Amino acid sequence: MPTSQSTTQTCPPVTDSSQDAPVMQLGAPTPGERRELGSVDRRMLAFLVKWAPYGQAPDEESFAEFGLRVDQVHTRCRGILQSTPAGFYSTVDRQLLVDAAQLLAVSSAPARRKRGV
Repeated sequence: MPTSQSTTQTCPPVTDSSQDAPVMQLGAPTPGERRELGSVDRRMLAFLVKWAPYGQAPDEESFAEFGLRVDQVHTRCRGILQSTPAGFYSTVDRQLLVDAAQLLAVSSAPARRKRGV
């Protein structure tokens, strides 16, 4: 009768192939990668979109929800929108990013440099 043996897989040794490795920006999504918004980021963007029909949320509401004034929430939302292009997110998050970008008139695509400047 065969005896059961414990098989342990080992990782291959780490080699320095930094000369061959493509250079990627830290935090940059890899091709085909999908990201999800963090829960606070998603809540802030949803808060912005929810209050849009009324102009904007009163400071009391944004302070109760996030501990921030409404202008600080808008600043944070702009930062979220400018951090990564919407195409790298799931469909639901992407729609939230697009809606918030339209409200803030901010492009969620990376800024492009003008030619000849």
